[in-house]
Amino acid sequence: MTDRGDEQILQLGLSTRRGCGVTWGGEHCVNLIGKVGDQAVLMGNGQRGIREFHYQPWQEFLAEWRRSGGWAFVIMSGEPPPPTPTVVVKT
Repeated sequence: MTDRGDEQILQLGLSTRRGCGVTWGGEHCVNLIGKVGDQAVLMGNGQRGIREFHYQPWQEFLAEWRRSGGWAFVIMSGEPPPPTPTVVVKT
């Protein structure tokens, strides 16, 4: 857990496939579930405009997260979820 905007907790959550709960958009908590290229992938509960998956440039996400308090947590108990299978579409 961090309340100081320490990016290392985000890297821990993402590298172990656990994701993170993070402050975003003020006093709202959403799930940081991935990073695709230079995009943060967020999933919310429908409030603050995040209904399903929301992609935001990583640096913009970090700035918003830190402006919103820089709070994040990772639940480390239990087994992490299995990796998401890659779907190959043949044309």
